[in-house]
Amino acid sequence: MSNGFQAVHSYLDELIRARLTSPFRSDVPLVSLGFDSLAAIELWARLRTDLGVDVPADELLGLTMDGLVARVQPDTVS
Repeated sequence: MSNGFQAVHSYLDELIRARLTSPFRSDVPLVSLGFDSLAAIELWARLRTDLGVDVPADELLGLTMDGLVARVQPDTVS
């Protein structure tokens, strides 16, 4: 696993864990973890502000942690 991938993964893991009260699997869609549209908008705003990445909120809900890392990582790591 590259350092860039690890950094993005750790950052996203921290953001997602902050919204959850229990452990989660990285292969489960965010919506199945309890994320709703408000949580998706908040995550979208953080991604835009912190990483300069624009992943639409409706797309975020259908992504897994692994999918989100893959979606964000190409835009932030060369």
